[in-house]
Amino acid sequence: MNKRWLALLHDKELCCHLCGLLILSRRQLTADHSPIPRSKGGKEVLPAHRWCDEAQADKGFLRASDLERLVKAWKKHHVKFPVEVYDSIAALKEKER
Repeated sequence: MNKRWLALLHDKELCCHLCGLLILSRRQLTADHSPIPRSKGGKEVLPAHRWCDEAQADKGFLRASDLERLVKAWKKHHVKFPVEVYDSIAALKEKER
């Protein structure tokens, strides 16, 4: 993981580039290949929440509905997920307005 990101995470200043909210722990942090997905040759990485990155998949963008579908799948399979996911959904809905 990028050392600069970890320092920002420690200072509570690291934000998800997809939903715009703070990343609160190292477990929430992932490196998103953006704007071009790694599967399509992208090399640039930006910090993101794991759930935002997973919901975005290889589309190159993320909508609140994508994250809501992911939550439904998690619930169906009894996967535990952080409550902060709902904050990301609300932030994405606000961005979509």
